[in-house]
Amino acid sequence: MPTRSTTRLQAKFETGGVSHTILAGLDYTAVNSDFAIGGGSTLPGNVGSAPTPALTGFTGNDLHQTGLYAQEQAELGNWRFVGGLRYDWLDQSTTDKVAGTGDEKDDGALSGQVGLLYLFDNGIAPYVSYGTSFVPSTQLSAPGTVLDPTKGRQIEAGIKYQPQGENFSLSTSVYRLVETGKPQYAGAAGPIYIYENSGENTFTGFEIEGRTAFDNGISLIAAYTYTHAEITKNLDSALIGNTPTTTPRHVASLWVNYAAPEDTAIDGLSIGGGIRAMSETFTSDANSDKNAGTVYLDAAISYDFGAKNPDLKGLSLSVSATNLANREEQVCNGGYCYFGQGRTVLGSLKYKW
Repeated sequence: MPTRSTTRLQAKFETGGVSHTILAGLDYTAVNSDFAIGGGSTLPGNVGSAPTPALTGFTGNDLHQTGLYAQEQAELGNWRFVGGLRYDWLDQSTTDKVAGTGDEKDDGALSGQVGLLYLFDNGIAPYVSYGTSFVPSTQLSAPGTVLDPTKGRQIEAGIKYQPQGENFSLSTSVYRLVETGKPQYAGAAGPIYIYENSGENTFTGFEIEGRTAFDNGISLIAAYTYTHAEITKNLDSALIGNTPTTTPRHVASLWVNYAAPEDTAIDGLSIGGGIRAMSETFTSDANSDKNAGTVYLDAAISYDFGAKNPDLKGLSLSVSATNLANREEQVCNGGYCYFGQGRTVLGSLKYKW
């Protein structure tokens, strides 16, 4: 079960002709999870009454991550610059609850980003950015130690367009993302699966997004992403050039939102709904079979209490729901199949000052 908390500070000032916005913060994330596996046999057609098999593998993973970050946003004439650094402290432990063994790993990682944009007077803004990232791994190596994090680097270039005084914007970009040190299956030691930090996946593609708002309170957001994903390093050389498992080539979405007009009985109310569609994906890195494409319906509602009562300015309530139709599509990944996440409803009460 994940737990997360965030604290952020912001400061604005000017030096000469340069306007600065400094962001700094600290966040903490804790994730605790268990994975159990067991197998047995049963007669055909008797699955519902089959006995529960004994567990042959039962692994517990605990991850604690603390991140400290700082970011600078600068404006000089029509130029816009952003740069930031982040350092994370990781404390991980993985336990084999059957054998009573495990491993702990303390690690640290530095990541960052830099971007440059030029804003023309006609609303066209070309930009380029570069960033690095990492994702902790909980898999175990042959000696029984936790693997190193997966690292990534991405370069992106694009154009944004928002004419002065208009209620619409368009943006498009091309990108290349390389993930290195991906955990790759390297065999089994009894019920324990062994992995190595040897994989590399490369993703290239483009994104298009359009936004518009009408005078009646209705706004639209439409987006499309195309991704060409390729395995560029792998323990099994026969997989190089294939598409990584469960990676869709096409993703599209449409979101419609209605915000109640000011000075009406429902001022402060916002209601939205949308659709997400993803193309089919491969069930394994071998690309021998495919998962079906999926379509999901989402919705959200929020209320700003300060819209009708100035004493409550900054207080808001929101409820969001994903996969409204509760479509639990089967997804297979590397020989294991599971149902996708069903209907999920989240509520939040926020106060901003």
